[in-house]
This record gives sequence, C-alpha cells and structure tokens, in this order.
Amino acid sequence: ELINRAFYGIWKVTPEQVSVGCPFRALMDVNRYNGVYDIADEHWEDYVSSRVAEIKTGDVAPREFRRADGHTMIYSVTKLSGGKRLISYVDVSEVKRREAEAEEARRYLENVLETLPAGVLIYDRDDRFVFANRKLLDSLPVLQPAWQAGKTFRHSLELGHANGCFRLSGDPAIDKLYASAPANWLDAMLVRCRQRYSSFERQTPDGSWYQAFDMRAEDGTFIGVRVDISELKDRERALQESMSE
Repeated sequence: ELINRAFYGIWKVTPEQVSVGCPFRALMDVNRYNGVYDIADEHWEDYVSSRVAEIKTGDVAPREFRRADGHTMIYSVTKLSGGKRLISYVDVSEVKRREAEAEEARRYLENVLETLPAGVLIYDRDDRFVFANRKLLDSLPVLQPAWQAGKTFRHSLELGHANGCFRLSGDPAIDKLYASAPANWLDAMLVRCRQRYSSFERQTPDGSWYQAFDMRAEDGTFIGVRVDISELKDRERALQESMSE
C-alpha cells in the first residue's frame, strides 16, 4: 500500500520493478539475481515461503542480517490493524564499518601497549576497567580478578588493600590512613585518582619497586603507567651501603 523512497534505495530497485500493489514476493524475485541473496535455486521457494509466512504471522522483533552484497540491515515487522504489516529496514552498513574500524584500532592500540617495557592500566571516565597489559597483570597477579571488564577502580583498591598493595600513594597523609583507617584511606585514594597528574614511587608486596605515573585525560579516562625501578633501587642501596662503610 505504501513504499517510501528509502526503501527503493536500500533494495536498489525502481518503482517500475516494485510498485504499490505488488506482493512482497515481487521484491524478493527482483533481488534474486542482483546479489542481495545468497540462496541456491533449489532452496529458493522454501526461503520465499518462510519469509512470507513470517510476515503473515505478525510482529517480528528487530534483528540484524547481512546481505550477500555486504550490506548489513536491521529488519522488523510490526502488526497493524486490518491484517496490515509495517515492514521496515534500516541500513546500518556504515555503522558496522565504523565499529569494525574502531575495533581494529583498539586491537592495534592493545598490541602497541603490550610491547611497552612498562605496565599500563586504563579506566574509563566512570572509573570502570578498560585495559591492563600483560606486564602489569604479571606484576600484581593478586589484582587480576579486579582487572576485568566493568570492574570499578574502587574494587581494585579494596582488593589491593586486602592483599597489602598500594601502601604508597605519593601522599604521606593518605599513606598514614592505610592501616589505621582503611575506609578513610579508600575514600582519599578515590579522590586522589581523579587528579590530572601525579608521579610517585611504589613498592609491591613482593619487594619490587615501581615509578608510577597517573594521568586523567580530558575526557576523564584514567591512564596509569608503572615502570620497574627495582634494579635502580638496588643500585642506590648498594651505593649507600658502600658509602656507609
């Protein structure tokens, strides 16, 4: 009864090929040979019958499908009064292309971060975990349960405190609360992690030393970088001991 202009563009057909008054099958038959479908001839009639039966049944929740020509569509059917059906298609091919490009860029960035000689930690602007490279995960294996997608910064601090991590924050006033007032320490750490930039040294429970750099990007993303300075600390200690002798 009604066909809009976008329909013709999406299906690459003309009003002469599919016009008002045509059965739905007319659209399918026209597209049978233009690269839209990837249905073998022996299965064609069964495919057409299943599609028509689905439309006659009534409502079909929006679902995504990929055409043989590479376009990705979201298809839905809405039941109307008088036995009518509203059949709609949305071409989301461009959105899918951008998503694929974004995913490729994300994988590339992860690969780059994995090659760095430093641990890297990223949280989003809502303080939910995004990424930790292998070097960081290996340096604090006890925190791996907290460094999972969707986990909060608070969760990592709580787990770290329970396992003796994060005793040094770069702020002596906060560090004094670590043992005496854990709840206050946690609140203070959550405030500190919102700073635009901080740099400090931290020792992990296994005795390793790290130079920590914490940053907040303009969009609120938290980026933490941990550089192992254990060897430097050992040299400093050895030098001090030799001088004292």
